[in-house]
Amino acid sequence: MSRQEIEIIGMLASAVVLVSMLAKTMSYRGTMFMRIINTLGCFIFIYYGLLLPSFASVLMNSIICVVNIVYIIREYRNQHKNKI
Repeated sequence: MSRQEIEIIGMLASAVVLVSMLAKTMSYRGTMFMRIINTLGCFIFIYYGLLLPSFASVLMNSIICVVNIVYIIREYRNQHKNKI
């Protein structure tokens, strides 16, 4: 893969994370949207970091993915617990 293609992947990852940060998070749907899109951006950044290679990028985005997944699960459980 060329350097230019790798940089395009990095820009795509940045754009996806930017979209996630623009989401309104005052509601359950908004929070879930933000977390899911942010997780997608992190996965793209992990791929980007592997292509560079950049251990720091892979490590940090892996940690952010785990944090996002934990919060997604927590939000989902809280939302469904409150419906009962």
